[in-house]
Amino acid sequence: MGKAILLVVTNCTDPSKEKEFNDWYTYMHGEDVLKTPGFKLLRRYKGSAIPAMPGREAPGEYVAVWEIESDNLAETMTALTQQMRQPGNRPTPPYLEVKVFKTFEQVGQYPA
Repeated sequence: MGKAILLVVTNCTDPSKEKEFNDWYTYMHGEDVLKTPGFKLLRRYKGSAIPAMPGREAPGEYVAVWEIESDNLAETMTALTQQMRQPGNRPTPPYLEVKVFKTFEQVGQYPA
C-alpha cells in the first residue's frame, strides 16, 4: 500500500474567529475527511514565532498534514471530492483561506 500526504496550508482571515476556525478544521472537517477511504490521520500545526530561516516566510499560518494510504492516489483524491459533497458535511467557513493544497507521495523514510 502506497503512502502519501495531502498538505494544506491555510489562514484564518478573521482573527476573532480563530478558535472557531481551529475547532471546525480539527474536529468537524477532520471527521468529514477521515470518512474518505485511504485517509488515515490528520495532524495540524500553527506557525511558530521562531523563524526557521530568516527571509523565508511560509505562505500561511496553519498547516494540515493528512496521512493517506492508498494504492491509487488519484482515485483516493476523487473519493475525497465526492465525500466533501455529501449531505451532512459541515460547510467551509468564509474566513478560511487556502494557500497550498498539494499531494505528496512518499519516496523515503529515515530511520526505517
